[in-house]
Amino acid sequence: MKYVLKHILLIMSAFACILVFPNCRGDVIPTEGDLTSYGWVLYESGDFDDARVWFGNAVRKDSTYIDSYNGMGWTMGHLRQPDSAIHYFEKYIIDINPNSFTEEWLDIYAGLSFAYNAMGNDDKTREYCLQFFDINNQNLILEEGWVFSHNGEFDYFDVFVIKALSEFNLARWDDCETTINRVHDDPDVPNLSPFQCEQHKNNSQGDYIGFDTTAVGREDMAYHIELLQVSLAE
Repeated sequence: MKYVLKHILLIMSAFACILVFPNCRGDVIPTEGDLTSYGWVLYESGDFDDARVWFGNAVRKDSTYIDSYNGMGWTMGHLRQPDSAIHYFEKYIIDINPNSFTEEWLDIYAGLSFAYNAMGNDDKTREYCLQFFDINNQNLILEEGWVFSHNGEFDYFDVFVIKALSEFNLARWDDCETTINRVHDDPDVPNLSPFQCEQHKNNSQGDYIGFDTTAVGREDMAYHIELLQVSLAE
């Protein structure tokens, strides 16, 4: 709250400067970074409608500034407009600057994974999940996994879950099994609820979970994905 009030006071001071001292106008023109920073303040406070305005102004101010596209994408996602989120995310990484990876790209890859999942496009969801987990982009063995800096409720485990879900929907059973076990094996995964399914009720967390090719095995796989979703949301 103090951070929000600080930004509001700075903006009010800037307007006062313009009104009282017209010659200082050139000193208070906000940069695209200023606009984006305040957009994130609004985003973090849950004011997504106003955040969209500030991020949009930042995009218009400098059409090559990555964090304004990042902010617009995540904001549009929260406004339940995943198609618009996809537009802003892909506008940057495909049209504007496709060859310069920075830390914001992980935010964008995660955002695209979530947005395409919301659109029901499993192929594109998995495509961006794979980009997100590419060892050239983040090394989960040597580094801490991604956590969204503007909302810590989103982290790399969430991307694992929608990757498994997209693989299940695409009937990529072996890939889905691998993804589920990758989450189980992660040293930072929270404690999961005890397995209730008949096939694995005697397994402990960390044991390899195999699935047979029968209808029962597919049902069991779906159960484990749902278990991850529920456990990680707690």
